[in-house]
Amino acid sequence: MLSIVIPTMQKNTDVLNKLVKELVEDAIIDEIVIIDNSLKGYKFDSSKVKVIVPKKNLYVNPAWNLGIKNIKNEYFGILNDDILLPKNFCSQVYEFLKNTDNTGLVGLDSTVIHNTPAQEFDTYPENEELRFQPCEYRLYTKYWGSAIFGKKGSYYNIPENIKIWCGDNYLMKMNKDDKKINYEVVGGTIKHLRSLSSCEPVFSKIKEADVYNYAHIDKDFKGHAFYRKRVHFAERIFSIRNSYDQRHKVISFLGIKIKLKKHKN
Repeated sequence: MLSIVIPTMQKNTDVLNKLVKELVEDAIIDEIVIIDNSLKGYKFDSSKVKVIVPKKNLYVNPAWNLGIKNIKNEYFGILNDDILLPKNFCSQVYEFLKNTDNTGLVGLDSTVIHNTPAQEFDTYPENEELRFQPCEYRLYTKYWGSAIFGKKGSYYNIPENIKIWCGDNYLMKMNKDDKKINYEVVGGTIKHLRSLSSCEPVFSKIKEADVYNYAHIDKDFKGHAFYRKRVHFAERIFSIRNSYDQRHKVISFLGIKIKLKKHKN
């Protein structure tokens, strides 16, 4: 059987309810763990649905960690709260995981995600035959982490200082380093409202810190635009550079500039 974890801020409960209803009706799923980061509480009339309301907003990746700790099954799926799946989607992924050796995690190829206006969420995507292909680790996972499936043994607890972004990169990298093969789903259609919460400006500093912190784990992430922004911000606090005429050193600290004349040899 399959356990599903869904962190939510309840930005669109209509889509969330449709997703949960679809999952409740799936015979392969016997547990749906909702991590309610909105702190409002969430109710759905089904014995399959378990709601955890933390004391504060945990953000995405710590909510994933908490959800995995609280599931009862060996196989799991972690889903965004802003998607609708083909009704045969989870059963196909579950069969693939059970029958494929040395598997890490299964995520989404970017072609599967279709950004959909909210008014078009009145119907579910049609059932389709899915294909699975190995995916190379890459700097930008894009939509891969919108729906992640695997076995508990392939889930690695994401560091607490990585809260919104880079959790999927971390999971992909850890499985790759453990010589497991990560896959992506190709084919099929998933309706997607696209980042209901994490695109809000209030989260920009957290995402910037996520990239900076993850770059200490994966050095390739120093090429990420948010990492360069973080470094640029640090340079504004303290920097040492040559003046334009090359005759002085300019030391900047918290906006105060001190010009020191260079000694001649």
